Amino acid sequence: TWTISVFVILGLHALIEYPLSYAYFLGLLTVVTSISGGSWRVGRRLTATALTIGLAAWGGLVLAELHRDYQLLEFALATGKRQAQLPQAKSALLDIPPGSLLSPWVATTACVSLDPLQVSVSDGLAVCGVAMHFAPTIESGVNAAVLKWRAGLTDEARDSLHRLRIATGYDRGGVERRLDGLILRDEKLVVLRQKQNGPE
Repeated sequence: TWTISVFVILGLHALIEYPLSYAYFLGLLTVVTSISGGSWRVGRRLTATALTIGLAAWGGLVLAELHRDYQLLEFALATGKRQAQLPQAKSALLDIPPGSLLSPWVATTACVSLDPLQVSVSDGLAVCGVAMHFAPTIESGVNAAVLKWRAGLTDEARDSLHRLRIATGYDRGGVERRLDGLILRDEKLVVLRQKQNGPE
């Protein structure tokens, strides 16, 4: 049972790639189910019951932390829509610990809400790299491309935008609107409208 459970968890992880939090919950559920169902021979029923209670308590603590982090993330999403409340939104994201099971969503929210023309290039690329791997969106894709351009990776930035247009069904109303707003702030960004071998 244990060997099968490990392979199932690793298989699911290979499918979803990131994050491993899903496998974490599946592993916890597998342990509790195995002990309470008697498939894991502990020898004494009392020991099995104690382990089940201990794991259940541990799971409860994890869920409590997850609930707290979710409330912070929800607050950040709500306040991040208003320019005047961006500092509060960023503060809420920083209050979520790095090891949280919601870290991928934190990175996605941070990438979508950051200013690609103002944020540190290295920090922005790190956050948006996670966001694009976990849940790519138009906002995070354009922000990541602008950050690559600021890092001197113009060709790679153009290629990223080209792939983003394909992935979004050439939703020019979304990709181009986001890019237009940034070009109004920095005209040099117009180079991102060109392919590597000429204009689109």
